[in-house]
Amino acid sequence: MNIYLNSITTAIIVFPFIAFLITLPYLIINYNKYGSISKLRSLIIYSFVLYLLCSFFLVILPLPSREYVSNLTIPKYQLEPFYFIYDITSNEYNLNTFNTLLKIIKEPSFYQPLFNIILTIPFGIYLRYYYKCSFKKTLFLTICLTLFFEITQLTGIYGIYSRNYRMFDVDDIIFNTLGGILGYFICKPFLKILPSRESIDNKSFKMGKKVTGLRRFIAFIIDIFFISIVFGISLIIYLINNYSLNLINFIILLLIVNYVMLVLFPIIFKGKTIGKSLVRISVKSSDTKLYQVIIRTHLMYIYIVFIPLFSIILIYDNNLLGIISILIYIIYMFISIFVLFTNKLFWYEILTRTKNVSTIRVDELI
Repeated sequence: MNIYLNSITTAIIVFPFIAFLITLPYLIINYNKYGSISKLRSLIIYSFVLYLLCSFFLVILPLPSREYVSNLTIPKYQLEPFYFIYDITSNEYNLNTFNTLLKIIKEPSFYQPLFNIILTIPFGIYLRYYYKCSFKKTLFLTICLTLFFEITQLTGIYGIYSRNYRMFDVDDIIFNTLGGILGYFICKPFLKILPSRESIDNKSFKMGKKVTGLRRFIAFIIDIFFISIVFGISLIIYLINNYSLNLINFIILLLIVNYVMLVLFPIIFKGKTIGKSLVRISVKSSDTKLYQVIIRTHLMYIYIVFIPLFSIILIYDNNLLGIISILIYIIYMFISIFVLFTNKLFWYEILTRTKNVSTIRVDELI
């Protein structure tokens, strides 16, 4: 039992790091599809990830030393169905006594099939409740999951070990699959009590008509990512052509790339940058005038790109004005973060009578 508890504890410790890695892709996918982040959906998805992590660690942990594995002589696989019955009946037990029954229950041959069933019951529940999988699809995906577990064991975690340290057992596949099937049927009574997937989606779509500060921030992060890629490629091309590179040329190239991505893109693509497109928002003017969007993008460009870079140039020249300007800019950035996450308008939006609007459509409601 301690082995199982240690595996689950390890999964709980590792989970925050996995959650950190998947959070940005999760936010982008949800904003792109629904325009909002549902707390209930997040709870379901992240708990599902935690469950899969626990299941995987229960299969592979504890990890032995390589020397120990290389000296193993146990069989690599067991392909006879229901062989666990033979393991139990091979011992001569007196079934008339209660103590004998307790001994049988404590035998790995008895409780391991039970644990294999329990292991995949949540999998069947998640597939039917949230992912709306049919019985056939649940059966297929459960078989795929258990085959992944068994192949991971058979290959010594895909070559990390010289051989498998746990036996590939066809009974594990049978009982894991049975667990997924049980989970599918166990879920049915709760479908009438729990919020349906459709209600979660519809609520998300309705919330998605509002543009939150987090949504705008994610769009900005995506834009910065693509700007970095484009700038990196441009810089490589610049160096390949043997152009001299100094700070001024570096700054000019950076300004050009930012201008294209943050100013020209929204003008050409109806108020959308790459980031805004992915999270389904765009810049619109109150009077539907293009010139307002053009002025807005240029003011924003001066505010978030030109002034910081100009301050860097001043600092590079050891100019006190540069240090003062960057300090003022840092203070202003904190104010901007407050404005962003309180869903207020920036000064350049107020001046140009523009704002970010959601491109989620009502006809997308499920």
